[in-house]
Amino acid sequence: MADFKVVKQVTIPFIVPPENHDPVYVKFLTPFTEDDSLAIARKKRGQDKDAPKKPPMIARVINLETNTQAKLIGNQVVVSTLGESYPKDGYVGKSFQLRRMDKIKSASGNSYYAFEIAEIEVVTEHHNTAPVKSAAKK
Repeated sequence: MADFKVVKQVTIPFIVPPENHDPVYVKFLTPFTEDDSLAIARKKRGQDKDAPKKPPMIARVINLETNTQAKLIGNQVVVSTLGESYPKDGYVGKSFQLRRMDKIKSASGNSYYAFEIAEIEVVTEHHNTAPVKSAAKK
């Protein structure tokens, strides 16, 4: 039986703060940038019929609960709040608790999700580096 460990995660899953107010805990590896590939996918599914939409903002993060890389889709509130609070992508390398709250209707009639954002300090790191055992060959 051989032991293995992951050298590079090739496919990166998405992480989305749930609507039930449960927080997600992330550490930013990259700033938010536009992801054109997702805008193209939305067009193919017919979700973009009337006018071209801006591509979503995506950041690479570490999901601190699983210690794995993920892609965080940047809700406009999160992107603008972090950009204002941490100029020049100063949030990169920092850890945060993100909690999606209830939908709010603005004075202009638009609705959006409110977010609670808190910078956190990771006091205990759990390393997901246990070797993976292969199945015995018969």
